[in-house]
Amino acid sequence: MQSSTTYGSPCDFFVRQRSVPNQVAAGVSLTVGPFGDTARVGEPAELLLAERDCGSKRDGGENTLGRAHSRLRHGDCCAAGMQREATHGTRQPARATTRADLALASRRLGAASLPRIALRSADFYDGGMLPTRSTIDGDGVPPTLSWDALTPEPASWALICQDPDAPRATPFAHWLVYGIAAPVRCIDSNLSDFHEGLNDRGQLGFAPASPPPGDGFHRYVFQLFALDTELSLPKGRDCERLLGALSGHVTAWGELVGLYQRL
Repeated sequence: MQSSTTYGSPCDFFVRQRSVPNQVAAGVSLTVGPFGDTARVGEPAELLLAERDCGSKRDGGENTLGRAHSRLRHGDCCAAGMQREATHGTRQPARATTRADLALASRRLGAASLPRIALRSADFYDGGMLPTRSTIDGDGVPPTLSWDALTPEPASWALICQDPDAPRATPFAHWLVYGIAAPVRCIDSNLSDFHEGLNDRGQLGFAPASPPPGDGFHRYVFQLFALDTELSLPKGRDCERLLGALSGHVTAWGELVGLYQRL
């Protein structure tokens, strides 16, 4: 049996692997980022932390780790606080960039060249597993999100969560939130002061993560947009209507990615 995981960052990744029996831990394969390259770890270990830097070299499709760290005790976190769970069982191939990736809200709104907002969650790390409570296997409530202030302060905020790995040509819209007042720095399941749109299930509010069983990890991309206007859009609008209202009004943006899979 192999243990493997996939990460989306081309610069660095941290992997924590837990509870892998010694007899199967050797030869663990880690598929890294957009390159789809592989780092093989030969030493048996119950816990292993491997780190790759931007300066590490790739040779013949195999990844040479810039630095390797020794085993960690069970329960410790890596120094940067970036915790990643290794997945046991069938190896997950790296996902190539798809048309759905190019259709994410941030791409369609041309946000890549704009200032970035530090978007974070108390429930999961960027690139880490979504909490079960935010999935179909839990309570199905959205995670708590927070972000930093901007100077100058925007007129309002909007949030879009999409899954570009859904089995369709366009990203699946899981959550649309808009009409978020400028002083707000955090949202959670209590959304009485904001407007929510229709997700792609045709329902108002948050659609919990529910990837098809056996389809590997899906990415749930939370995208926050700072706006130079207060939207007059009523609640219950779909993603296309919201994107149309946001177009030309985004001044900064942030992104946070959560992962989830169902076996």
